[in-house]
Amino acid sequence: MKRRFLVLMLAAALIISVASVASAAKFPNAQAAGILDLLPEIPEMKTKNDGSTQSVTLSAPMEWLCAIWNWNWVQMEWTNGDHTEASVPMSGQSNTQQGYGIWVNANFDDEGNVTWQGTGTYEMPYAYDGGLADGTNVKFDRFGNPVQVTIEKSGTEYFANGASTKTTIVFGHQDDSEGSKKYYVANVKEEYADGSYIFGHFAMNGDPTSVYLIDASGAYKLLYERPKPQGERPSHCIVWWIAYDIPDSEIDVPENGFIKVIEGEYIYHGGVWDQDLNDGAGGNVEIALSEAEYADQANWPKIGYNTWSLWWTEYTGYKQVWVYDD
Repeated sequence: MKRRFLVLMLAAALIISVASVASAAKFPNAQAAGILDLLPEIPEMKTKNDGSTQSVTLSAPMEWLCAIWNWNWVQMEWTNGDHTEASVPMSGQSNTQQGYGIWVNANFDDEGNVTWQGTGTYEMPYAYDGGLADGTNVKFDRFGNPVQVTIEKSGTEYFANGASTKTTIVFGHQDDSEGSKKYYVANVKEEYADGSYIFGHFAMNGDPTSVYLIDASGAYKLLYERPKPQGERPSHCIVWWIAYDIPDSEIDVPENGFIKVIEGEYIYHGGVWDQDLNDGAGGNVEIALSEAEYADQANWPKIGYNTWSLWWTEYTGYKQVWVYDD
């Protein structure tokens, strides 16, 4: 059975070409610039839970390590002298699984009284957070897989804007299009002496996808955005989002469809309940904004007494199968 995640109907604007506001040649390919070579050796983690204690074993020492429940960092205790084994008791932790958060939302009437309240859980992007002796930060999922590595440097000039006073580099770790785990440069932030900084996102192949300049006042300026594919869109287009670990050969693509790979973009989703919809019966409105769109609060849904909104962020490291049904 083919695994398909999140079936969406696309609006026509989705594949309208977006003009690049600066040449990609001005910004580096992360691999060609040697940024990926800065990644240090990351310890392997094995996890074990006996029902009362969460334990981990590491292939190399770490300075500190926390387990996370509902965004609460709980310090793990080292159980050997070389900092390669640690544990934490399960009792007294948040009332949810490790690596999961709890959301609570409510609906209000015109007088501000609560007319509806709901709660639920969602999976966090990581379940462990720790540090190496050189200051490297590593985050792991609840199965012990590394998902994010953060290092800090200074004096870099990746964006040709002068030497940085501080550079923060975030490496991601996920399946590529062949289903193999790999590290890649997710984003780079260069900070400068005048209080400004440049923030760049990169695809798994190292190419920049978006670059922003944020001045000392906090104002955003888009320096570069990777152009989207051009072409006319038929009147109907259905999209399946599929995990990277599924080989292309196993995806049943109709004759009038094709595969497109999304190599890492942050999409901000808003789930909005609006009591005024459907003649007062209420209804859901879902929106999805790119990072650039989300930066402008004018694009956010208007929330009043009769509405509530839940935002969540998705990292789109998936394949898409586009199927034209006309």
